Amino acid sequence: MFSENHKISSRQLQALLLTDWMGKMLLLFPAAAGRAGGRSALAGLLAGGLLVLEMGYLILRKRRSRQGSYYGCLKERLGSLAAGGVYVLGILYFLYHSALMMYLCGRIAVTYLIPEADFRLVTLTAAGLGLYLALGGVEVRGRVSELTAFFVWGLFFLMILLAMTSFRPAQMALDEKGLKALPFVGCTAAVLPGFGTLGILPVVKEQVEDPENMKKRCGRAVAMTIVLLFFTFLACFGIFGAEGMRRLAWPVISLMSSASLNGVFLQRWDILLIGFLEFSLFLSVGEGVFYGGVLAGELAGPKRQKMNRKFMTAAAAAAWLLCLGMSAYREVLLWGGAVSFLVCAPLLLAAALWMSRGGRRKKRRKTGKMGLAVFCLTLFLFLTGCSARELETRAFPLALEVGALEGDVVLACAWPDAKGSADSSEEKGQGLMELETEPSGEGEEKAPDELTFPVNDASLTAVRAESIREAVKQVQNLQDRYVDYSQVKAILWDVSLRNEPELAEEILEWLESSPSFARNILVFRISSEELTLGEVQEQSRGQAGAYLENLYRNNLDFQENVRTLEEVLYVPERKR
Repeated sequence: MFSENHKISSRQLQALLLTDWMGKMLLLFPAAAGRAGGRSALAGLLAGGLLVLEMGYLILRKRRSRQGSYYGCLKERLGSLAAGGVYVLGILYFLYHSALMMYLCGRIAVTYLIPEADFRLVTLTAAGLGLYLALGGVEVRGRVSELTAFFVWGLFFLMILLAMTSFRPAQMALDEKGLKALPFVGCTAAVLPGFGTLGILPVVKEQVEDPENMKKRCGRAVAMTIVLLFFTFLACFGIFGAEGMRRLAWPVISLMSSASLNGVFLQRWDILLIGFLEFSLFLSVGEGVFYGGVLAGELAGPKRQKMNRKFMTAAAAAAWLLCLGMSAYREVLLWGGAVSFLVCAPLLLAAALWMSRGGRRKKRRKTGKMGLAVFCLTLFLFLTGCSARELETRAFPLALEVGALEGDVVLACAWPDAKGSADSSEEKGQGLMELETEPSGEGEEKAPDELTFPVNDASLTAVRAESIREAVKQVQNLQDRYVDYSQVKAILWDVSLRNEPELAEEILEWLESSPSFARNILVFRISSEELTLGEVQEQSRGQAGAYLENLYRNNLDFQENVRTLEEVLYVPERKR
C-alpha cells in the first residue's frame, strides 16, 4: 500500500492538490466574486486559471539546486535573509490557511448541520483529525486523497450540472456592470491566493516518485478546479443573478437546494454537498498543518526531523487558537486574510519562481495507518448528519402558511400528525386567516380583531406577532420539542401580504437567511377562500407537504400561482 522509499506518485499529488483547492474555492470564490459582477468574475476566473497554469509550469521547470533542502535552495537563489523571510511568510500562510479551513468547517457545520453544537468543539475536532493526517506524513494524505478526491470532484460536478436545470439566461442580462477592467483585474488577482499551495511545490517535488509527470498532473488539478468553479459560478449567477449573489453568504450551498428534482432525498441534497465540502475542508486542514510544520522544522535547523512532529502539533494548536480569534473578532478574519492572501501567498509564489531544486531529503518515518485515516474521514462525513438533538426531540412542520392581519404577521405550521389531523379537522379545519371565532358571553361572535391567538394542537399551530421572527419564537415556545423547518415542502403565501409590502419583504428575508429552507420548496400565492392550511391538513391527514406537492403537479388551476422559493427570491417580476 505504501512505497518503500516513502514517496507518493504524481497521481496522488494531483489528488492532494485537488482536495486542497476545490472545497475552499467553491465556498469562497463565488461569495467574493459575486460582489464584483458576474461577467467580470467569470472572465477573471478564466484569466486567473491560465495565470496559475503558467506559474505552475514555470515553478516546475526549474533545475535542481546544489543545496540539499528547500531552505538551501532559497538561500542559493535569494540569500540567507530573504530565504528566512520567505520561510516565515510560508509558515504564516499555512497557519492562516489551516485556521481558515477550521473556521469554515465549524461555521458551515453550526449553521447548516448541527446548530446546537459548540463551535469550539467542532473546530477542535477538525484540528485534531487534521493533525492526525499531518502526522501520518505525505503518504497517508496522498493515499487518502487518491481514494476520495476524484469521486468527490465528480459528485460536485454532477450536482452542479443538475442544479443548472433552474438556469435562466435572462439573469445574465441583469448584470448592469458588464465586463469592467477593475473588477476583472481584481477577480483575476483573487484567484491566485487560493492556489497558494503551488508555492510549496519545491518541497513536494522531493517527495514524488515520478517528478517528470508533475507538470502534467498539477496542470490537470488546476484545470479541474477551474472547470468546477466556472460551472458553479455560472450556475449561481444564472439562477440568483448579481443582486441575489450579493445577498447570499454561501451561494454554492443555496445553489444545491435550488434543483427541482423528484424524490424527497434529492430535494435536500444540499446537505450531502455540505458533507463533502466538510470532507474536503478537513483534508485541507491536514495539508496546512503538515506544510506549516515542515517549513518550521526546516527553518529550525539540522534537527528538524526529530522536531517536525512537535512543530506540526504546535501549528495545529496555534491554528485552532487563531480560528477562535476569527470567530470572536471579525477583524482577525479580515486582516489575517489580507496579510495571508494578499502578501504571504503572492510572495511565496514569487519566491518559488526563482528557486532551483534541492537534493533528496532524508526519509520521513511513516506514522499511522491509512485504513484508520479513511475510517476517521468516513466517520467525519457521516457525522455531518448528526446533531446534539436527536430526531425524537425535534418537531418537523411539513408546510407553512403566512399572512398579514392588521399590520401583524400570522404564521401557521402544519405538523405530521395524521391521527391528530383527522380528529381535530372538524374543530380546526379553517386556515390561519379564517380561524373560528369564539362566541362572546351574549352568544355573539367576536370581531375579527378579537381573534384569539395562539392556536396550538397536534395538527396545526398558528400565532400572531409584530414580526416574523417574533412569530417563530412563539411557535417554538408552544412546542416541547425543537422546531426544525428543514422538512417544509410548501408555503401558502396569503394574498393579504400584498397590502403589507414591508411584512412581505421581512418574511422573504427570513426565508432567505434561514438555512433550513431549501430553495426548491413550493410557494403558493393563494387566498384563504381558495385553500387554507387547515383544509390541507384535513385532506392529507397530516401530510400537508406531500399533499401540496401533488396538488401542484396534478392540478393545472394551481400551477399558475405556484413558484419555487428560489424564483420568488431571485426573479424580480415574481416576487410577492
